[in-house]
Amino acid sequence: MEYTLEIDSVLEPLIKKQMLATYYKFNEEEADEKAILESKLKEIDENMERQKTRLKKEEIPYDLYLEFIADFEKEKKKTLDELAKCSKGVSNPEMCVEFAINYSMKLPSVWDCAKYSDRQRLQFLIFPEGISYNRKEDRCRTNKANGAFEYIAELKRLLQESKGRTLIKKLESAAWVVPPRIELGSKV
Repeated sequence: MEYTLEIDSVLEPLIKKQMLATYYKFNEEEADEKAILESKLKEIDENMERQKTRLKKEEIPYDLYLEFIADFEKEKKKTLDELAKCSKGVSNPEMCVEFAINYSMKLPSVWDCAKYSDRQRLQFLIFPEGISYNRKEDRCRTNKANGAFEYIAELKRLLQESKGRTLIKKLESAAWVVPPRIELGSKV
């Protein structure tokens, strides 16, 4: 099973660190996008407030005020929708990585012991878009797997390739994580 991870206790902490580093790397871009959208939202609110002030000072007529506010409300709704898409991060990535690794290590036994409904939930956990069947080829097909399990499958492939070579050297050459810095001691 390609989504089952078979590792020893020496590699497990390294894999956890690597998965966390990859998660944080991918979420940096999302955090930047979120900051831009939050700034845009603040600007829209300021523009709406400015229009209210202009209306109070009788600089613009009420019908023009309503037109401006309607445009700003549309833009605000669109920005809030985009912001909601960016806010799909997890609150505790360490716990999620721990769960994914532990679950992937015992996947075959969980499948064997599971009832039909539990197997369906497990399938949707691994393949959120579901599984389809091709009658002509007599094969099951999946469009997309859960990102964590795709990562585990790729990691398993790398681990199998590295048999006969030094595993640590292979992982370091992949340049996934910046190696830890050596801090220079300060003279007091």
